Formats: sequence, structure tokens, C-alpha cells
Amino acid sequence: MTGHRRKPVVTLRRRWWAIVLVAVIVATGCQSPQGTRAQPTAALAAAVSPAAAAPSVAPSGVAVPTLAVGPDAAALPNPSTVAVPAAGSCQSVNGLPDHRCTPGLLNPRLTPTQLCAPGFSTKTIRPPATYTDELKKRLMVAYGQVGTNPLTGKPWSATDVELDHLVSLEDLGHPWSPLNLWPEPRRSTGAEPNSDEKDQVETAVHRLICADQAHAVDYAARLAADWTQFRQAAATAAGGPAEGPKEPEP
Repeated sequence: MTGHRRKPVVTLRRRWWAIVLVAVIVATGCQSPQGTRAQPTAALAAAVSPAAAAPSVAPSGVAVPTLAVGPDAAALPNPSTVAVPAAGSCQSVNGLPDHRCTPGLLNPRLTPTQLCAPGFSTKTIRPPATYTDELKKRLMVAYGQVGTNPLTGKPWSATDVELDHLVSLEDLGHPWSPLNLWPEPRRSTGAEPNSDEKDQVETAVHRLICADQAHAVDYAARLAADWTQFRQAAATAAGGPAEGPKEPEP
């Protein structure tokens, strides 16, 4: 009889300790060693993977997108065969390129230190006219700049646009990739905003980069995303000296 009475007690004790043990595991398993809740898998992956991390924040506090580094090649591609978007597949809106066609790219051979060194000139990295003239015609077709120019009422002409580097050469932009080049209307066509205004912005951004080289890529990425956000900086710099490494765009 005594043995039969002790068995339920042992069973109850084992059940009690099992419940306590499960409770402890659940309580501690849902927390990190510091006592905070554990991160979800996706958040943890973002924390350890630079590629998956959130966009950086520029000095102004504005989140900026990631800007890719463009291809490196020993020789220029053939401007007649290098890949460009299909005819009429790109559309410029409010002075900005179609980012599906022209996302902007960084120059793999240029660092902020080199860019800001005394004597640097974009002349040393600018593609020759034999490359840009042909590419300009093909990108005009991609952007639907054929037939009558609605800005002038006349047929589109190569002189109506500047083959512009979205991220300019003086701001770490890739020199020859079609992903960083687009046909931007000039002021003479009546376009607003226009390539002439963007030229002033590019010079202002160059000064910002050289004054804060640690955030050079952030400035370049913001330029690619929406260059018009630097209009105020360009207006402020307009009264200053005109020195800079910029050469005219084709």
C-alpha cells in the first residue's frame, strides 16, 4: 500500500519540474543574452549583411539609395552596339531621367581623394566625341526624342540635348556606361529644368563632396535620385569662384 501511495507523488513532482523547465526555456528562448527580444531572421540578416542594410543617411538627414559601381573596361565598347534601352521605352519627367533606363553609376577607377586632388580635370576621363556622338543619337531614340520636338515645334536635333552624365564625372560618375548617360534638353529649347541648370548643380555637389569626402557616395546617390534637390546649394555657390574640374558635356 505504501509503495502505491508514493508513486503518484513522484509523478506529480516530475510533471511540476517539467512545467517549470518548459516555462524557463520559453522565457529565456524569446530573449537575447542582453534581455531584449531576439531579432527576426530577416532583421538579423540585414544587421550582418551590408548588401541588405538600410540606405545610408546623408548629412542633411535624408535617406539615400544605394548607387552601384559601374563596369570597368580596358577599352570603350562600340557605341553602335553597346546595350541601350529599346526605342521609346524611356521617358523623362520634370527634368529627371527615367531611372529604369538611367539609374546612374559610379566610376570604379575614381576615388574622392583623386577627384578632389589639385589639378584633377574631367578631361582625363571623358569619353571622346567619336563615342558620345553615336551614343547620343541612340539614346535620343530610346527617350522618344524623334519627330517633332514639342518644346520647339521643330524636328528634334542633337543640339537640342546634352548627353549628360546623371552622376557627373566631377561627382564620381561613370564615364561611358549608357546607364549613367541620358539626353537632357538644353535651356535653349525652353525646357525647365534643363541641362544648363544641372551643370551648375554638379559644380555645387563637387564642392560638397570635396568638403566632406566621407559622404561622397551619399552625395552622388542623391544627385542620381533627384538632382533638383541641390538647386539651393547651386544658387548659393553661384556667387563664388568658378573654379572646378568640369569640361563641357557633348
